[in-house]
Amino acid sequence: MERFYLKNAAKYQSLVDAFDPNAKIRVSTGEAGPNMVNKTFVKRRSIPVCHIPRALQRNVVDIHDLYNHPRGSPILKSFDYEVDYLFDSGSTTEVIYDNLVADLVPFSWNGGIGTLFAYGQTGSGKTFTVSRIEKLVAETLMDGNLEGEREIYMTIIDLAGNSAFDLLNERTPISLLEDSFGVTQMVGADEYQVYDREDMKELVERATAFRRTAPTLKNDASSRSHAICRIRIYDPATNSDGLLY
Repeated sequence: MERFYLKNAAKYQSLVDAFDPNAKIRVSTGEAGPNMVNKTFVKRRSIPVCHIPRALQRNVVDIHDLYNHPRGSPILKSFDYEVDYLFDSGSTTEVIYDNLVADLVPFSWNGGIGTLFAYGQTGSGKTFTVSRIEKLVAETLMDGNLEGEREIYMTIIDLAGNSAFDLLNERTPISLLEDSFGVTQMVGADEYQVYDREDMKELVERATAFRRTAPTLKNDASSRSHAICRIRIYDPATNSDGLLY
């Protein structure tokens, strides 16, 4: 399969160069074989995929599926997506944090529930990025610039299939149960109070050490599970919590 893509790299490049984002049919082909159907529009998971930001149009990304049809020439299947923000390979985690996460911290500090969810294919850098974001959250929470006094607590768990584990207690199995108010509780997971940014960073690093990992083609230590970090921000003055996931 890889040999096919390398052999036809020039053809794929020419199809990408000729891509028209305004075309109604988003399937581009080379010379078709006599038995090849070339007007099929199917959203499939095929590898490799080429991601190219569209010139002169903000926040739109074109994704080109380098499809290998078993009975014909290389095919390019193209899809476009409009997003709120678009970051390229040169964007730092700090830039991502400033644009997407920084406002969640004071929101949760003042009693709100903030959530950051990272979704993407294996090896795309989710764990790397979110681990750094967690440390930036710690710095923001503990830098003394937020108004009022709060108590900060952390819980970090791991979801692997239908099982859940406490990453701050050597992967001890826990249960996720819904209480009478419809709120999901992490039953059996330890919660730690933190007093400064170093406490928070130490817990993040401890949890990372207990993540389930396995090698992939892109990453020798890719996470094979889903980690959830819950930061509970307790306000003694109002006896209420803010939450940041």
